[in-house]
Amino acid sequence: MTGTDRWLAITAGAGVLGGVAWTAKVVTLWATGTEGGLDQLFFGVGFAALLLAATGPGVWLLRRRPVAWRVLGGVLGPPLGVLVFLVGVQGAVEPVNPALPFGLAGEVGIVLAALAGVVLGGGRLVRVVGDPVSAT
Repeated sequence: MTGTDRWLAITAGAGVLGGVAWTAKVVTLWATGTEGGLDQLFFGVGFAALLLAATGPGVWLLRRRPVAWRVLGGVLGPPLGVLVFLVGVQGAVEPVNPALPFGLAGEVGIVLAALAGVVLGGGRLVRVVGDPVSAT
């Protein structure tokens, strides 16, 4: 396993962790009906993990390039991920937010990002674990 493959496995794990943390945030918010406390902890953990996970696509896209290019892809990943989340996901779901019950209004983007983290990260982890070991 190369260093790039290891990093991609780490970022995939971070995607799953972030998705699970944000799912726990929404469940906590729905169960308690109030904001603050534990849901903020889950948000922070999920946000940090998903930022780490956002380095993966840039590294993967530039995997055949020199290390400096892969580092640049990893550095640009988190800001682009936040931009996609704010503009794409939040902007697309904003019209349906007012129709949701208290506690879930404004959380559709969080749920979609959590789902993406779990599905994409989990898919990458399964792929990494399922790769056959090549003989040297």
